[in-house]
Amino acid sequence: MTPQDSRFLSPDHSLTLTLAAGTVVRCVAGRLWLTLECRALPGASPDIVLMPGQQHRMPARGLAFVHALGPGTARYALLGRGPRAQAGWMARASAWIQAATRRTSSRGAGSACSSQ
Repeated sequence: MTPQDSRFLSPDHSLTLTLAAGTVVRCVAGRLWLTLECRALPGASPDIVLMPGQQHRMPARGLAFVHALGPGTARYALLGRGPRAQAGWMARASAWIQAATRRTSSRGAGSACSSQ
């Protein structure tokens, strides 16, 4: 996993994040109170309290309400979904590039540097 974002959250402040399925919210410092709202998952979200070093993976795309608990500043990081989830994106991008190359080649477009 690679860090996508790392931020500080002032004491007793909250924020709302829209996160993709598989995104990990990691507590780096302080304490975080996390509540999730995912349409794909019916029912009430359990309250999740994260201590430094603990993390929670988003089970589905949705909203994450993050609140800094206690008197100190909290720090959190968002981690990507990892190489397995990214492989689908890379395969689609590769297929799109190959299709665009075939379309360009079929039109007879030559290189700007080709000899005449």
